[in-house]
This record gives sequence, C-alpha cells and structure tokens, in this order.
Amino acid sequence: LGLEVYHHYTKNRLGRVMDFYENGAQVVLKIKTDKEIIEVLFLSQFVPEVDIEHGRIEIIPPVMIE
Repeated sequence: LGLEVYHHYTKNRLGRVMDFYENGAQVVLKIKTDKEIIEVLFLSQFVPEVDIEHGRIEIIPPVMIE
C-alpha cells in the first residue's frame, strides 16, 4: 500500500496504490489516479516492475472497451 504507480512505457506518474484484494484467483490492486480509481490484476503482464526499495511500481494500464 502507498506505492507510487507509473506507466511502464511513458514513465509518467499515474497515482498511488490505495488498496488491494483477492478475487479468488489473483490479487487485484486498487490504484487512485487524479481522475478515478482503477483496478489492475497483480500479474506480470500488467505489473512488470515492482521496486519496493524505492516505493514504486510500473503498470501497463488496462484498456477499457465500451
């Protein structure tokens, strides 16, 4: 909790990990951005970089299809 979240490709800051939960199959991170709360599966294809020492993670944000 509290890790700074950055976009894996652009390196732009997206927000902060505010919570997480297990959905029965995997852990889901809840990330607070400036505009919304997004949920990202804690899997290597969505969270390729975790740096606890520096308090940050990098994510590949999910694409929402409407």
